[in-house]
Amino acid sequence: MSEAMYARSSHARKKSEEKAPYRILSGSWPQNIISDILGEKVTDVRPDQEIGLQYALSQLPGKHEEILKLRYKKEKTLDMIGQECDLTRERVRQIINYDISRIKATGDVNYIRYGYEKYKDMELLNQIAKIDAKCNMLLDEYKKIRSNEIMQYISEDSEPAESETEQRYQALKQKIEDVGFSLRTYNCLKRGGINTVYDILQNGPSKIASLRNMGLKTYNEIVEKVTGYGDRGFRPVADYYDIKKLQKL
Repeated sequence: MSEAMYARSSHARKKSEEKAPYRILSGSWPQNIISDILGEKVTDVRPDQEIGLQYALSQLPGKHEEILKLRYKKEKTLDMIGQECDLTRERVRQIINYDISRIKATGDVNYIRYGYEKYKDMELLNQIAKIDAKCNMLLDEYKKIRSNEIMQYISEDSEPAESETEQRYQALKQKIEDVGFSLRTYNCLKRGGINTVYDILQNGPSKIASLRNMGLKTYNEIVEKVTGYGDRGFRPVADYYDIKKLQKL
C-alpha cells in the first residue's frame, strides 16, 4: 500500500470513529449505550431499563456521566467533547472506555439488563434468604445451648462468670416485657403470641412484619432491640424496600 493510500485509509477510519458512538453503532439514545454496556444489539428499551441506566450512570465519578451523555446522547465527537470539558481527545476516549467497563464489571449492569425495580426486588429476595439462613444458624445454636452440655462447665459450688454462650442464652429466653419495648410494640407482639426474644428470632422477619398493627416504626424498634442482643439477622426497613413488600414474603 502506498503512503498516500495509507494516509487516506487512516483519515477515513478516524472520521468514522468521530461521527459514531464509541463502540457498537446501534441506533440512537439510549439503545446505543445500552448495546455497548450489554455487548449485544438492543433495539427495544423498557422504561424500567432507562431508569436502571440512569441509576448506573449516577454511580460514576465526577463528570463521567456528562461525558457519556455527550458521546452517546448528543453524539459529539471525541474532539468536541474534549474542547467542551477541557480534556484531551485521548483522555475522553479513556474515560468512556473506563466507564463502560466499570458498569459491566459491577452489579449496576443488572439494573440495566433486568430493569431497576425488578432487580431491586431480586436483591431484596436474596437479602431475605441470607437473613433466614442466619436465623436458622442462631436457632441451631440455641438448641445446643438448651441441652445439658453447658452444665458440665458450671460448678455447683461456685458462681463462675457467665460465658459468652451463656449470656446469649439468657438474652434469647428473656421475656419481651423485660426488653424495653414501647407499649404499642409490646401489645403487637403479645397479641401475636410472641413472648420471648427467641420467639422473635424463631418467627423470622417476614412473619414478624405480618403481625397485626405492625408498622414501619414498630418493626424497626423490634430490629433495634434484637440487634442490641447481638443478633444481626433482622435488618431495618430502609428506603430501598418498604414494610409491605416484607409482609408478602
